[in-house]
Amino acid sequence: CRLGYKLSAALGWLPNYCKLHAKLTRSYNGILAYNSVSPDAGFSILFLSIIIPAYNEANRLPKSLRAIAAYLAQQSYDAEILVVENGSSDSTAALVQELCAEIPNLRLLQNHERGKGWAVRAGMLAAQGQYRFMCDADLSMPIVELAKFLPPQLIDYDVAIGSREAP
Repeated sequence: CRLGYKLSAALGWLPNYCKLHAKLTRSYNGILAYNSVSPDAGFSILFLSIIIPAYNEANRLPKSLRAIAAYLAQQSYDAEILVVENGSSDSTAALVQELCAEIPNLRLLQNHERGKGWAVRAGMLAAQGQYRFMCDADLSMPIVELAKFLPPQLIDYDVAIGSREAP
């Protein structure tokens, strides 16, 4: 879905990483972020953030994250992959931390609160991309379909929702 600057404007945030980082720190005390950009490193707007909520997904994530990374490597835009782990009892968080060394644009947000809604919200707020796309860890929608949700194929929409149930 496309949230970009309209979401930032609706929330009263300026598109400045330092201010966004400060807002997130106050709003979500306790979130642990791994392999994230330093607020002092300068700010450049990414084109796309892919948010993946993850609860006990250690078995599915390696294949899915590698497929997403391979797809993004073929694109002309900058993107990040953000896994939001929320209270898994398996090795989901440790696995994503290990994969950060292999996939440089991979980030992990971790909190012990549970719920897919919380994970999606936290991921959307922490994402740095102008466009933000949420997908499940099993890639129920093949990653190659992502282009249908981005310009130039889809323009002038604030939110786009796809469903495998729709005709």
